[in-house]
Amino acid sequence: MQPRQLLAITALLLSVAVPAQHCAPLYETWLSEVAVKHVDDHLKIHVQFAKEGGAGDKTAYQGYLIAYLDRDEAKVPAANGDLIDPKVALVLHTQVMRRNEKDGSPGPWTYDLDCTVKDQDLVEKLIELGKLGEKDREQTTNWHDFKDRIRLAVFVPFLDDPKYSVLEGLPADRHECNYEHARALVFQALPYRMQFRVSRSEATRASVWLMVRSDKPGDRKH
Repeated sequence: MQPRQLLAITALLLSVAVPAQHCAPLYETWLSEVAVKHVDDHLKIHVQFAKEGGAGDKTAYQGYLIAYLDRDEAKVPAANGDLIDPKVALVLHTQVMRRNEKDGSPGPWTYDLDCTVKDQDLVEKLIELGKLGEKDREQTTNWHDFKDRIRLAVFVPFLDDPKYSVLEGLPADRHECNYEHARALVFQALPYRMQFRVSRSEATRASVWLMVRSDKPGDRKH
């Protein structure tokens, strides 16, 4: 067999054995910034999603801010393909996160999520979602102290996710090669557990007290 023929056969075998890479892989995806600021009766939340690799022309993603109770931590994200189980997790905010123009090629590329959440809305919705009642709280002076804690998480789906990447303003080309078969680009709990109280006083019956605490050993009640 001539060397040229041997080379052609070898190249053919390699092309069959090693599938061609369809698109650039995403080497890293992470939350590069996380900030929670308590201002009066609301939370100001800033999160930045970052990625290294993949297509640089993906100019936007859809981001989610999710709340749930500490006792349901094992169910978030959901075990099934839906990722968000509405029986235990509440979507507080979702938006299109556009790529920061200051980022230059080849990356990393960053995308910001910013929102404001009122303490009253957050507490009332989690009490309703968790069906929290007398057995779930303690009475201290003029307050009902709830035994559980509130958690927050950030979720960034792949662009081609038909259930969660749905807002207008996302790129027309939704394709990304998910070589690792991951369920999401990011689904990460933020490092806080929030204690909450509801007033027992007639004068302040609608008032709540939300206390943000950094996640640390011994902070869990369940």
